[in-house]
This record gives sequence, C-alpha cells and structure tokens, in this order.
Amino acid sequence: MATVVQMDYTQIENSAKSYQAQADTLKAVAKALQTVVQGLRASFFGAIFFAQLIKYLEGIQKACEKVASVCEALNKGLMAAEKAHKEGDTTTTGFFNF
Repeated sequence: MATVVQMDYTQIENSAKSYQAQADTLKAVAKALQTVVQGLRASFFGAIFFAQLIKYLEGIQKACEKVASVCEALNKGLMAAEKAHKEGDTTTTGFFNF
C-alpha cells in the first residue's frame, strides 16, 4: 500500500514568509538594542551606572539574534521541503538543520 503525501504549497510558502518576517523583525530589534547599548557605553556615566542594564540588554540582543537564526533556518527548510516535494524527492534529508 503506497503512502500519499500531500502538501498545501500556499500554506507552506505563507509559513516560510512568516518565519522570514519574524527573523527580520528580530534582527531589527537586536540592532536597536545594540545602538542603545553603544549609547549607554558612550555616555560619561554609562559604564559605571548602567553596567547591569547594559548586561541585561546585551542578553536580550543575543537571544533575539539566536531566535532570528532559527527563524531563518525554518524559512529555508520549509522552502527546501516544498521544492523537494514538487520535484518528487522523498528523502527529506537536510531540510531543518539548526
């Protein structure tokens, strides 16, 4: 008995675009946080009085960059899976590598 695999290409493409949009947003947030941190460091009292805030913001920035990377990987994996499905490739190897 053969197994039928179906895929809604429009839904997959929409999901992939959504992940890419999330990655772009997270990158923008990380860049904004980097700008804030640089501004705090550049101020006369920043390094002394805002050290904990700078550390906290840098942690958020790194987390945003990490999640953005995962979102980009999901986008690429979904697009590759869709392409492979259209071409009849059923090996499903290498689509979602984090």
